[in-house]
Amino acid sequence: MYPTSISLTNTNAQKPSDRTGLICWLEIPVKDVARAQKFYSDVFGWNTTLGEMASAAAGSSTIHFFTKGDSLHGAFHIMDEGCHLFNVDEADSKKLPLLTTLCVLNIEETLKKIEELGGKTHV
Repeated sequence: MYPTSISLTNTNAQKPSDRTGLICWLEIPVKDVARAQKFYSDVFGWNTTLGEMASAAAGSSTIHFFTKGDSLHGAFHIMDEGCHLFNVDEADSKKLPLLTTLCVLNIEETLKKIEELGGKTHV
């Protein structure tokens, strides 16, 4: 779904256990990619010039990649006309959520712990 040509190599990589709980992938639906790139670059210093590709997500035409050092990677989704930023709504593909992915060592153990502590998961 995402290109393999973007190099995310890190010569000063943290140990996997040091990354647990950090945001490792972020998808942000936007209407104006140039505005979003300028805003996030100016405010947070994100590298927003990594290129674009067609999106496989419903309600999104293209995605434009960004990074922040070795810790954050993600993409801006260009929302199609009539689409809205919204919480997850499986009944309406025109409602695109902000998608945050957290790093964990073991997904099954993490999901079990979330449920044991009263949380709910949506996979």
